[in-house]
Formats: sequence, C-alpha cells, structure tokens
Amino acid sequence: MTTKDGSEVKENTPEVEKVWKEFWEDICTNEDGSLNLQAIKNELSDFSMMLDIVPEVYYSVTGGIISKPLTTAANVIRFAEELREKETEQTILWGLEDIENEGVIDEKSLEYLKNNWEKHFR
Repeated sequence: MTTKDGSEVKENTPEVEKVWKEFWEDICTNEDGSLNLQAIKNELSDFSMMLDIVPEVYYSVTGGIISKPLTTAANVIRFAEELREKETEQTILWGLEDIENEGVIDEKSLEYLKNNWEKHFR
C-alpha cells in the first residue's frame, strides 16, 4: 500500500499496534471506534510542529552536532552533558592561565590546581 504522495506504508508491527492501543486509539477514535479525522488532524499538526522545534533544541544544546528529532533523549542529554563538562574544563583552565599571567598565585599552587582542579570543581 502507498500513500497519496507515493510513500510506502510500513507493515503493522506488534510495536506499532501496541503504541496505537496504549496511546493513540483513545485520542484518535470516536466512542463507536471509528476514526475521528479532526482529532487525527489536530495530533498530526502538533506532531509536525514538534518535528520543526525539536531539531532546533537538539542542535542548540549539543553545540550543533545533533539535530535528528528521533535521536533518543538519553543520547542528546549525554552529549550535552559531555559538551558542558568540556566547556567548564576549558573555562577553568583559561581562568587558571589568567591567574598565572597576573602573578596572583605562586607557581607550585598553580601547578597543583591545574593537575587537581577536578577534585575541587566537580
């Protein structure tokens, strides 16, 4: 079976049927079990908006690396946290360089902070 635009309709799998029964059926059908076209249009409109918005958020929080809307939340969160840690580390190291350049701290203490800053800032 194909859609009006020529796309192939995938075979109904147990997973698809489970999602339909547990989530969509009550939202998209009338009391008699027939499809509620207006409800389906409303849900598809919301879904379309989400498909436009989610990639922008993913792209922003991952520093421009991830933008696919079907990327799992766990992967986006993990990548964003790793990016934030790297940025924090770089900021701290720049701060230590500034301290060194200004002569505010002795060389031995500075070397200790550069080698052990994670113990103090994480």
